[in-house]
This record gives sequence, structure tokens and C-alpha cells, in this order.
Amino acid sequence: MPLSVGPSSAGGVHSPAGAITAPRNFRRLLIGGLVCSNILVFVLSGYSLLQSREQYEARAEMLTQNIAGALEQSVAGSIEKLDLAMLTVADELERQLADQGIDEAGMSAFLARQLSRLPEVEAIRVADASGLVILGKGVVKAERTSWADREYFVYLRDHPEGGLQISKPRVGRVARQFIIGFARRYNYPDGSFAGVVSAPIAVEHFSRLLSRFELGPQGAINLRDTDLGLIARFPAIADRPVGQIGNNTVSPDLRRLFDSGVVSATYRTAVSADGYQRTATFRRLASAPMMVLVGLATDSYLANWWSQVYETLAMAGAFLFISVGLGWFLLRLQARAEQAGQSLSDSEAFVVSVVDSLQEQLVVIDGDGTIVAVNAAWRRFAAENGGPEAAPVALGENYFAACADARQVPVGPDTAGMLTGIRAVLAGQLPEFTLEYPCHAAPEPVGSSCVSCRSRGVAGGGADSPECHRAAPGSGRTGAVPPASGKNGRPANGRPLHRQGSRRNCQPGQGRLPCQHEP
Repeated sequence: MPLSVGPSSAGGVHSPAGAITAPRNFRRLLIGGLVCSNILVFVLSGYSLLQSREQYEARAEMLTQNIAGALEQSVAGSIEKLDLAMLTVADELERQLADQGIDEAGMSAFLARQLSRLPEVEAIRVADASGLVILGKGVVKAERTSWADREYFVYLRDHPEGGLQISKPRVGRVARQFIIGFARRYNYPDGSFAGVVSAPIAVEHFSRLLSRFELGPQGAINLRDTDLGLIARFPAIADRPVGQIGNNTVSPDLRRLFDSGVVSATYRTAVSADGYQRTATFRRLASAPMMVLVGLATDSYLANWWSQVYETLAMAGAFLFISVGLGWFLLRLQARAEQAGQSLSDSEAFVVSVVDSLQEQLVVIDGDGTIVAVNAAWRRFAAENGGPEAAPVALGENYFAACADARQVPVGPDTAGMLTGIRAVLAGQLPEFTLEYPCHAAPEPVGSSCVSCRSRGVAGGGADSPECHRAAPGSGRTGAVPPASGKNGRPANGRPLHRQGSRRNCQPGQGRLPCQHEP
């Protein structure tokens, strides 16, 4: 039997009970570890992607706010320069009216000089008190073009302190294209209404102004009036109704915010007027009755984020695939190890049953003399002959100490010689040791016993361990157990085996050893 294993709780020799449950615990830990690690990887990946998306969205919001602010400053700058030029023209008209009347040739040259300084302005024109256009680029007096019905003309005529008036987009009667009208009143020396100075800006100029900003695919910038009517849009979509000048179709989100009266706001809309999902900022202009709307398409500013999503999912999937593959491989190895362990356990159980079926009493001791295994015959003989006094030769006890105690008993084997022989086997000085002695133990007839020890190989720190046995009653054997082949003719499985056998009965209670001989 493979006696290098420890004894069972029942006193036999077999594998530890924990070896059965260890593979199951390993399997549970492995599967649990794989599941937890993959959950952790996917949770961390999801959290990282969520944080990344929030950063992309925050950058998009900031970009739309910055562009809206820049557009407001640009439009306000253009209007400020234009208004200053119109005030200069009005002052010159009032000066000439206070002198000898308007000098049309001189005033036309003056208007041309002012216009050259304002490239964004389509023209500077002048109408008299009746609304008839009398001066400016492209004016043909014979056509008698009139502004008398224009809202800004009527308002400035009726309001002396009307200030700068800005009209909604319209097709100019002289310019013959879409323009935004800017107009100021000029007066006679007595303060009465003398007419209007107009400096329209072509809508195309605002379109060019919007085109300076890059918003990516599906991004859009709108300039709208106070009724949300479209003034200019980039990119233009003139072939669609929502891209027509004056169209006031907007998303419900923008309509709600605009009607609330807020000056500016940043929002996300699921579907804008042209059908795209966007993050947008709108801002009312302080210098004009207009508003700027800047929108970034969600698909555009999240394009890099989606690439990051695919990369992260690919890495997480690769981790899942590798971990599952590694787990499967380890489980396969564990299953094979379990099969091998079960085969070993079955073999050990078979060997234990064979050893326990022997009539010879067999004990295994280590290099220090500690009893590490016994067979059934040993336990039975100890119980029949020693009772409670047999404890010193039970598992875990020291066999050398038991022999030493036996030397104090008047009757017994030559324990000194037996100890010397066993230790010689342990030291490698003898390949084997056999001692035969008379023994008396009822109810068997008086006979003889023998102790036979053989080395089972190197145990522990290198000392050989003896294999000792006692011959069974009436067996006629001297207790020789064929050792497994090993170095120097010794067995190589590492434990000393001590067998004792009797050829005659021994009297019970004769000492601490299972059998003690008479001198």
C-alpha cells in the first residue's frame, strides 16, 4: 500500500477527506472569478464611455456657445459701423438743408465715399419727405421709386426720436435682391421730417458671415428675426421649405425657449426643423432685432466617441473571449486532475482494503518514530491485548517512546535491540532488521513473535524510514515484506513500515507494546 499518505480519522491509511471537496471549491472560485472579472471589465468600460460621452457633449455645448457669442460680436460690429456712417450722412444732409439745399452731385460723391468704407453695405440711398428715392447707388429718378409704404419709413416719419430702424428681409425695390434694411431719419432745420437715409445689407453678406464657422456634417447656423423668420442659414438649403428666407418653422424645443423670453439657452433637440438631432445654442442679439442659432449634429460631434465605443467593446470582448477560453482550459485541466485524483483515490482505497485484509499487524513510522499509519490487524490486536493501555501505539503516538516504556516492564522483547535495529534501518546502516521473540497473549497458545523492519526510502529530511511488521499467528512467516525496488535495493515510497506477528498467544495487559515477549 502507498504508506506515504497520512492516516484517516478512523485510523486507517487513505487520502485526506479535504481532497474531495478541493476541486469543487476551485471550480466555484474559478467560475466566480471569471464572472466577476468580466462584469467588472464591462462595468468599468461602460462607466468610462459614459464619462467620455459627457465630455464630448460638454465640448459641443461650449463650441455652440462660443460661436453664438462670436457671431453676435461680428453682427454688432457691422451694425455699429453702418449706423455711424448713416449718422454721418444724416448730419451732412441736415447741414446742406440748413444752407442752400441738397447738392445732389456733391451728396452723391459723399455717399460713394461712405459706401467704399463699408464693403458689407449694398448701397446708401436717400428718400425725401414724400418717400421718393432721390439719391444713391442705382437710383433712376425717372422710375420714381417710393418707400412711402415701407413700415420703417412710416415709423420714422411719425416718430422724431425713432433712432435706427432695422427691417425684416425683403426684396429691395432698387437693389432687387433680398436685403435687411437699416434706416435713419433726417430733419429740416426746424426739426420737421425731411426724409430717410437707408443703408441695406444684402442677405448674402450674412450668409458669408455664417460660413466662416466650421460645424462639421449636418451642423447649421441660423440668423433669424424677432418672429423666428429665417434671415440666413449656413449651409443653405434653398431647395427645401425650411431653408427659404422668412420661414419660421423651428423645433418645439426652440419655440418653447424663445417664447419663454430668455436671452440665451443651450439645449438638445431630438429632431430639428431639418430633421437632425442636434445640440444647439440660441442667443438674442442686443444690437439688432435678431437671434443667432448654432447647432451641432449629434452624429457629427459623437463620431469619435462612437469609434471609442467600438474600440472599448472590442477590447472588452477580447478580454471576455480570452478569459472564457482560459477558464475553459483550466476547467479541462481541473477535470483531468479530478479524474486522476479519483483514480488515485480508488487505487488507495483498494490498497487500504488489501492491507487491512492482511493478518499481519502493520505499522508505519516516520524518522522520529511517530506512528503515521496502522492496518486493521494492528488496531484489532492492540484492542484485544492492550485496551486503554494501547494508546501509546495508536496513530500520532511515538513508537520509540512506547518501546522505551516497555523496557521498564519485567517481561517483554529485547526492546533495546529492537530500537537499535529500527534506528539502524533509519540511518541506512541496515537494509532490513528482523527480531523474533516469544510472546504470550490469551486466548492464543504461547508462541513466538517477530519484528521485521525494512527501509521504504528517504522520508522527510532524508533519513530512511523503516517498514515494520509482525507475523500473523500460525503463519509461519518471519515477516518479510517484499520492498518496492529503489536506490541501493531499498523501496522508494518514503515511509518506515513496522510489522509484528505472533506465533503464540500473548497474555493481555503485559505492557504498552501490542506484543511483548518473555525474557
